[in-house]
Amino acid sequence: MSGLHSRLPIYVEIAIYRIIQELTTNIIKHANATKASLRVSINRREIRVRLEDNGRGFDVSKSNDGSIGIRSIKSMLYLLNGKFEISSKPKPDTGTVIDIQLSRKFAN
Repeated sequence: MSGLHSRLPIYVEIAIYRIIQELTTNIIKHANATKASLRVSINRREIRVRLEDNGRGFDVSKSNDGSIGIRSIKSMLYLLNGKFEISSKPKPDTGTVIDIQLSRKFAN
């Protein structure tokens, strides 16, 4: 993690933790990945979370809203005025990239 000099409000910390927890659980259960990386960066304007894996990928158009986990993540981000983007293709070893962006205005 980079850019954090003081604690975020507890509700933001918990939301980010739960989102990362759900996404890493999905990698373990579904991606068949051998590598994954997580990056959290914070600056004066925003909080960014990026999670990448080298797994088998999936069709985003079919799975994006279907799972309870993804809907839960979108709900949390909606409350925090955040953005959520998934990049993936249903091919072996193409992996998945998930980008999350939160405005610092809602984290203070």
